[in-house]
Amino acid sequence: MWNKGYRPGVCYDRGTGNVPSTSAYSNYKNKYAPVRQEIAPGQVIDLGGGATATCLVVNGDLMGGGSVNVGGGDIENPSSIALLVSYGDFQLYLPGDLTGGGLGTPNVETSAAAQAGNVDVMLLAHHGSNSSTQGDVVDLLDPELGIVSAGAGNPFGHPHTEPLDE
Repeated sequence: MWNKGYRPGVCYDRGTGNVPSTSAYSNYKNKYAPVRQEIAPGQVIDLGGGATATCLVVNGDLMGGGSVNVGGGDIENPSSIALLVSYGDFQLYLPGDLTGGGLGTPNVETSAAAQAGNVDVMLLAHHGSNSSTQGDVVDLLDPELGIVSAGAGNPFGHPHTEPLDE
């Protein structure tokens, strides 16, 4: 996006601890350094016009205290940021790539969903991967609509059938 001329005023991320050592992350960090800010659990971002985004979890740390251990194997996905976007009485749950306990991953998503409560729309975590969005998450959120963000023919086979069956 930077190379296409898009210059955001701020980019929120999970900070400089436990970050990936990929060229994509290095490019992001270097290009967006002037506008990067670390987001904190419970932080509310004013989106304008009465809309807000509230950080529910980041790096396994939950809004209001408490945490979920994201250690062990791959910590990139369970360390994701989850947001609750609110506008009037409308609420949208955005869990990033949080894991929900599937395939032996840490169950961070259930704790985030419990903090979100009932929502109108949810994005299925991690592109509808079978490591995320288990039945308890759907029950906690009780959404009217679920959305999956996954490209057709992607090499991971997302979305998987398990989260879609929930």
